[in-house]
Amino acid sequence: MSLPPPQNGKHYTQDDPAMDRYRSARDTLKANGFVNNPNLSEYDQIYLHSIQGTYKVKQEHWADLGYSFQIMLVWDQDRIWGVFDFGSYKGVLMVDHGPEREPPEWSRNRDDDEAGDDEAAPPVYYDFTWKGTCSQMPDTIINNPLITKGKIEFGVSRIRGFFEGMFGAGLPGECCSFDGTPLFGPRRVPRSLQSFIDDWNDLEYFGEDETVRLAPSSVGNVSQGQIEHT
Repeated sequence: MSLPPPQNGKHYTQDDPAMDRYRSARDTLKANGFVNNPNLSEYDQIYLHSIQGTYKVKQEHWADLGYSFQIMLVWDQDRIWGVFDFGSYKGVLMVDHGPEREPPEWSRNRDDDEAGDDEAAPPVYYDFTWKGTCSQMPDTIINNPLITKGKIEFGVSRIRGFFEGMFGAGLPGECCSFDGTPLFGPRRVPRSLQSFIDDWNDLEYFGEDETVRLAPSSVGNVSQGQIEHT
């Protein structure tokens, strides 16, 4: 379905009907007390806000297909939800505690005129769990937190990481490495935070349903290890 034309005939504004599908995710981001913490620096807030968005993704084992796959990410207080479409695999991922501030190398490069001569800081990867389906295994829900997991790096202008436990798709080591870059333009997500959680719950058959997280949990008390992905 095509979008209605801009109201002013040239550019879309936030009040245009075409923007309605982005409004819910934008509103929950604006109300998020974790990413909008007044104790954060302006740079930290800009970085955290920039994580929420829609990314075009390339899979390492299908590099010839280019950036033809997709991941959407949305904040839920200090938690990050994602939905992914990797062709045969589709599903939802959850990072239980996302970044608290901009990456160390970002602030270092901004403050140090000679930063380019320094050794780059190792990337910081965050653990996630995922649930999904595979077209090659119809009527099967793939959901085992001991297996369906992975790591993701939230870089300055891209995301990268890997999914474990993607069986039956001819993946080397059943591991899917990916690299993503935001779609051109403002960082937008055309669906609500609640819809991400609903998709997750639809794929759950062991534990309790998840709900929207109402307040940051132990902000500043959760340590994140730095893991160099080789």
